[in-house]
Amino acid sequence: MDNILKTENQELRLTIDQVTALSTTLTSILVQGETGTGKTELAERIHKFSGATGQFVVVNCGEIQDSLFEAQMFGTKKGSFTGAVKDEKGLVTLSNDGTLCLDEIQNLTDKGQQALLRVLDRKVVRPVGGKVEESVSFRLIATCNIDLQARILEGRFRQDLYFRVCEHIATMPPLRERTEDLGTITIDIQKGIQKERKIPIKELTPDAWEAIYGYDWRGNIRELKNVLMTGTIKAGKSSRITSKNLFNKPILESMAKKYGIFEVLGFTKEAYPTMSTVMDKVKYLYIRRLMIEANGNVSEACRLGSMTRTSLYQYARRLKIDLKDF
Repeated sequence: MDNILKTENQELRLTIDQVTALSTTLTSILVQGETGTGKTELAERIHKFSGATGQFVVVNCGEIQDSLFEAQMFGTKKGSFTGAVKDEKGLVTLSNDGTLCLDEIQNLTDKGQQALLRVLDRKVVRPVGGKVEESVSFRLIATCNIDLQARILEGRFRQDLYFRVCEHIATMPPLRERTEDLGTITIDIQKGIQKERKIPIKELTPDAWEAIYGYDWRGNIRELKNVLMTGTIKAGKSSRITSKNLFNKPILESMAKKYGIFEVLGFTKEAYPTMSTVMDKVKYLYIRRLMIEANGNVSEACRLGSMTRTSLYQYARRLKIDLKDF
């Protein structure tokens, strides 16, 4: 997604500015955040701006078994086992002069953590079946969707490794805390679906937009993409996507019953949204409601909201509301 890191959210802007400034250094960065918030995309941005000549290599730490860890990470030499007919580079070696991104590092096993720590300390790897150690130099970025310090207290993550991977910590906010970006991200996802499925972009009806802004997106951008894909398919030959295409009836009913004004504005038990986020969402929902009540008539919306046409157009432009949708 092109726009996943294009944001109006001040906290995320600050985070992106900080890691971009660090991109030309070898500072190791831990990118934390819920699943589906764009942690890997941020890691790739750091690599892109680093000027590194090597590759950006992503390692899914949950998929590497202990028995294959050294072979996959450090490579193998010809003849090291039955079927090894040639030398094979490992993922660490492939990231030489580039960036090694350890995705969901909390899933590394004890053996994996120990082996990785050895590489970070000595900057060398020895391929399976090899007799000579090979020097490696790479930028390390790790991602996680849990509190690693809690894992340390539980004895499930090495503290010495933690300090190696988190010289700087960047946090990706959940989608429910960056609702000012929902419109842009939604449209970008639709463009991706258009390109992938070779079909025209379907228009989201006003009630579909209300559902999108009213849902809490615990699966974040990944869940939004899945819902939009499903909605596009359910809409069939229609050129428009409705709320019923996006969500089933029980979800729509539960949303109507469950969420009061504070939940809709992004408040949770764990965190409060920023003031600017709350105000933008209030204005967004207000303008949309005015246009719905006025049946798309701008003059009537202005009368209902006691505002000038100039003010309405300014709000709509800043909040990325297309008044023609109504």
